[in-house]
Amino acid sequence: MTGKKYKLFSTVAIFLVVLALVWVPRVSSVASDEEYVYYGVIPAKIYQYVDNDVSNYSKGFGLDNNSVRRQVLIAITATEDDTNVAVYRVYSSSNVELVGQTTIDAMEKYYVLFPNASMFKVVTDKYASVMLLNYASIPVSGSSEEGPVPTTFQTSTDGAYVGKKFIFMASWNTRSYSWTSYRIFALEKSDVTVTDEDGNEQTYSLDVNGYKDVALTSFVSYDVESTGNIMIQSKLRQIPDDVRYNYYVPSANGGFLGEVFYVASTTSWDAAEDCGFRICAAQDAKVTVWNVDTKEKVVELTVSGGTGESIQPKADSVLVQSTEPITLAYVHNGTLERTRYVGHSYGAGITYIGVRPDEDTSFFLPTNSSIEAYVFADEDTTVTVDGTQTLTIEAGSYHLLTVAGTHKIVSDKNVVIEVISWPLNPPYQGLNFNGVEVQCVQTVSVVPDVTLTPLSEGTPLTTYIIIGAAVAGVAVVVVFFVMRRHAK
Repeated sequence: MTGKKYKLFSTVAIFLVVLALVWVPRVSSVASDEEYVYYGVIPAKIYQYVDNDVSNYSKGFGLDNNSVRRQVLIAITATEDDTNVAVYRVYSSSNVELVGQTTIDAMEKYYVLFPNASMFKVVTDKYASVMLLNYASIPVSGSSEEGPVPTTFQTSTDGAYVGKKFIFMASWNTRSYSWTSYRIFALEKSDVTVTDEDGNEQTYSLDVNGYKDVALTSFVSYDVESTGNIMIQSKLRQIPDDVRYNYYVPSANGGFLGEVFYVASTTSWDAAEDCGFRICAAQDAKVTVWNVDTKEKVVELTVSGGTGESIQPKADSVLVQSTEPITLAYVHNGTLERTRYVGHSYGAGITYIGVRPDEDTSFFLPTNSSIEAYVFADEDTTVTVDGTQTLTIEAGSYHLLTVAGTHKIVSDKNVVIEVISWPLNPPYQGLNFNGVEVQCVQTVSVVPDVTLTPLSEGTPLTTYIIIGAAVAGVAVVVVFFVMRRHAK
């Protein structure tokens, strides 16, 4: 080989080596540059004391042995193939213990049991649905086990609570009184397909501002896909003598601070029971609540900035609209009073709310309740609480709030707040809860691309029905006379 040819060969060889290096495919691993992180604390006292005799309050309370838990379930469902998962027990920001690691494909599940009074951290390299469930064992695949109905909204595969594709694991039990424990709200006109992990399909067509209740099976993964934007709430039916579980309502605008909210409600509120929806506003806001079924206004009020108002809208589902950003929560304040039904009231729960950077976010913590509100940060974060306390939360750590009432928080980074609450009385009372979707810190700021169609003053749906019936009646009369005339 001549020197000229050798030089040309060397140049080509070097070019091919560089090209090969450039085009080497990226291998997915837990150490991926892209991380999705989910934090949570398992309550210390998972049990409930109930009335010894529901017909005689003076007989005190006894422990419901079926409610006692010493460990509960973290269920992780992949939304994409080759999702790497690592689960840690956190003792401090600098002391974490790896307790589980795996790779799962879309709709596959990974379970880890965590003991009471422990903190967990889940890390994935692709977005996943992470559920905290009050369930004390690893579910058996293919069985007919029942699980607790989580009191939560589901997140889409983008990590927002609004979207066109959702993958999650369902849970159901007979105490929910109905198989249709999941409600799909249509923010836009939508054709929705619900597919389980075995490929069985349900299909629905929903008009804008409509909804559909669907039946899902416990510990089965579902892929819900829609042509328009939807929200999914796993809903406990509001049976009058049932437990009231607290939860924050995500906004249809994205995040938890917004102007439009869809949520299941009830037509039957107990007059003495201290529960309802709580609206918090950082500035004065005019709020209108609509009945989704009838398209009629059911509540109208003004919420003063820095305060909050409670409402009990009588409707199966409601659409809440505000002139200014607000937060919305379903809250039971923990008192025992109840009028029409036997036994003491019980309100408690575990719920999450995300806070986006540089937004004055007001939120409410139940009164007459024991409170543990953990403000989690995944990177060094500066937060100001109630306009007076400014502090830095280290990456992988939290700040604990224990004071009930309305709070305001401002942060320079995404933070996630887990709120744990249970009644103050009796003083030995514990926390009974169902379950909740654990919010990912990185997706708190995701803003959905959605076109909302708010309701407004005008002809309610009932009027449209009357008008439609009248038009139909006129049409029948016209056709009768035309046919009679032709008969002649």
